[in-house]
Amino acid sequence: MVLALVQLTHHLSSGFQMASSNIFDYKASDFLFDVPNHSFHEGVHSDFDKCLLSKWNKAHDSGLCKYFLQLECKTIPGNKGYVAQMNAQRKERRAPQSFHSVNMPFDPDKFNFTKIKVDEILFQVQKQSVIDDNCNSLNVNSNGTHEFEDMFIINVSPFAVGHSLVVPNLSECRAQVLTLHALELGVEMQSLSACPNFYVVFNGMCAHASVNHLHLHCYYFNVKKPSQDRQCNGSTPAQKTSLPVQRDDLSFQPVSKSCFVCHSMPVPAIVFQVLSAAEISVVSTMIHLVTQYFVKEGIAHNLCVVKARKIQTQSGTQGPIGDDFNAIRIFLWPRRKMAGAKIENRLNAAACELSGHVFLQPDLYENITEETWEKHAANDALPPDEFNAIVEQVKGMLNH
Repeated sequence: MVLALVQLTHHLSSGFQMASSNIFDYKASDFLFDVPNHSFHEGVHSDFDKCLLSKWNKAHDSGLCKYFLQLECKTIPGNKGYVAQMNAQRKERRAPQSFHSVNMPFDPDKFNFTKIKVDEILFQVQKQSVIDDNCNSLNVNSNGTHEFEDMFIINVSPFAVGHSLVVPNLSECRAQVLTLHALELGVEMQSLSACPNFYVVFNGMCAHASVNHLHLHCYYFNVKKPSQDRQCNGSTPAQKTSLPVQRDDLSFQPVSKSCFVCHSMPVPAIVFQVLSAAEISVVSTMIHLVTQYFVKEGIAHNLCVVKARKIQTQSGTQGPIGDDFNAIRIFLWPRRKMAGAKIENRLNAAACELSGHVFLQPDLYENITEETWEKHAANDALPPDEFNAIVEQVKGMLNH
């Protein structure tokens, strides 16, 4: 296997070539912006979902992960709909790296995704070429290879079905700082899924990132493997469980077109909205302006990309819970900086937890309450005056 690792690193540094059967091609017309709230559990899967789940299940069932995934979840009693998940298995994962800045350089001597086993790469995603007015391809290099080498890698310490790492242009070996391409890719992957409970998340440095090699996480929440005896169960049927960031009754205040502020969660967020394929690039550019500002100012941050219904600034104007999800929300949390390495046996507030999907060790899992979680998560919020100052800066940038 050492030879395979050397070969992988060599391939990546010299232009990694995937077999055609391991490339998922997509185009803008594949993006879904009207998704029935529970369609996935009724057997409605997109081609993207079928590809990811089939390859992930095959890799998981072959023993590639450090353990066979078992899920045990519950809805935390209360009005907010937080979901707690037992996280005992992940104690077997690789030790997280330590961070003291939100913009540390990539270190080739530390673990990164060029050092994985070849079998851990599930597939490459490749957007079909965009042609400019002169009939030149905008995403193919001069040598005829595709501009980006965007890889889906199985997380060998998974916490959910389909849990994978989306690594934009893997061989570039970028640090864990969001690029415009990474943001566009994250939103595009969300728009390719027909599952209302498919999530894409990002943890920045000093915000519970574990590896300093640019990547996002994606996973299917509350989806059961066919061979699995246990699944997430709550006070409502599993297929009706969404996360709080998808709720209609959150309070949003407009900042600019497609941008809002949400104070309804324990850590306030800047929220962006995408309503069509044509908006993905524009809104991703807006988000990138904000995250660049965060990095420049040393502001730690997390991000989550979810399906939801179109944001209404007047509460109570949306339809019942059975309505289609017709928008993508991107929650961006500026938060308190966490120096050092992520501690796995404590109550962490990373992107999943800030979204309302709370991972807990057994002792905390049994006794967690809505009040306890919100009080703990609020400790990671910036002081109100700092958050408000950030919002004013964002308003200036986006309305300039």
